[in-house]
Amino acid sequence: MNGGCRTGRACASRRGQLRAARGDEEAVRKDFHTAIEIFEKLESRLELGRALVVRGGVEDIRKARELFEACGVVGDWVGYIPPLQGRRSLLS
Repeated sequence: MNGGCRTGRACASRRGQLRAARGDEEAVRKDFHTAIEIFEKLESRLELGRALVVRGGVEDIRKARELFEACGVVGDWVGYIPPLQGRRSLLS
C-alpha cells in the first residue's frame, strides 16, 4: 500500500510529514528536499508551496506566499502560513 498517496508526486511530502511526527529528522529533510525538487520540475506551484510551508524556512515561506498568490489562492492559505518572525523551521 502507498500510504494514501494517489500520485507519486505527493508521496515524498506526505512521507516527510509522517516521519516528522515520528521524530526522524534526517529522513524528513530527505523527503521534503525530494518532494520540492519534484514539484519544481513539474511546475506544480500549489503542491510546491505546500511543501515549502511545511519545510518552513523564512525564504521557503516567502516563496510559498508568492506561489499561492500566482495560483490565486492566497485567501485560502493565509491562516495556514505561519508568521515569519520567530518561525522555527521543521528542518532546523
